[in-house]
Amino acid sequence: MPQFDTTFFASQIFWTIVSFAVLYAVLKKWLLPLITASLDKRTSQIEKDIEIAEQARLDMEAMKERYALQISEVDAEVEKMFKDAEARIAKKREESLHELEAEIQKKKLLLVQDEESLRKHLIEEIRHDSSDFIMAATERILEQKFNEEESEDLEHLIEDLADELPEKNKQTRH
Repeated sequence: MPQFDTTFFASQIFWTIVSFAVLYAVLKKWLLPLITASLDKRTSQIEKDIEIAEQARLDMEAMKERYALQISEVDAEVEKMFKDAEARIAKKREESLHELEAEIQKKKLLLVQDEESLRKHLIEEIRHDSSDFIMAATERILEQKFNEEESEDLEHLIEDLADELPEKNKQTRH
């Protein structure tokens, strides 16, 4: 094999070094700058993405805090609305109770007045009926001759008149 022949070692080492130097120069001149630029571009893009992600994280935290604040404000407003509603309900209930009590007092007063007028009317009617009863009893007594033997008949007569009185009242009312 010729590559293991020692006479060709010097020329092989020379051309290997020249080939390596040319390859290195070509890589350094054209390929490494492209790779470096691509890596720099990729690095800068990654750094921008990291900055954007960090800014987005900060924005999200700020938004989260704003939402938490808004939620607490809404909770406070809802709590206030519930308390206001409870107060309005309690006030309405008190007003309704006062109105109901006033209505009950009016009805009691009307009932008392009606009872009093009915009582007066009944007293008048009883006076009228009793005067009629007394007049009728007196007329019958005067028509009959009264003696001691007929006293029992007189008692029966008064009882009969007392029984007739409610019937006369019914007839005069209708």
